[in-house]
Amino acid sequence: MRESKRNKFCYEKQKMFFLLGSLVFEVPFPILPVAAFTASPVSGKAPLPVKFTDKSTGSPTSWSWNFGDKTTSKIQSPKHKYTKAGKYTVS
Repeated sequence: MRESKRNKFCYEKQKMFFLLGSLVFEVPFPILPVAAFTASPVSGKAPLPVKFTDKSTGSPTSWSWNFGDKTTSKIQSPKHKYTKAGKYTVS
């Protein structure tokens, strides 16, 4: 734990403590979401149905998928059908 006597607070890895007189207030640092996903299958003949599975950490509350073929989704773990052969970048 690190301490700052000047500003009267201490912190650890995921928490901050504010000192007010003899009272100590614990304030957790927010854990930000980190996007991650898997896709299956990743190749095949068109039309190709693909299942995307959200593997994000940090408890995201919304999703915004771009399938690389001008279609999008807001579903957490969507299914998408690619109707034309090609390489697609998904984000």
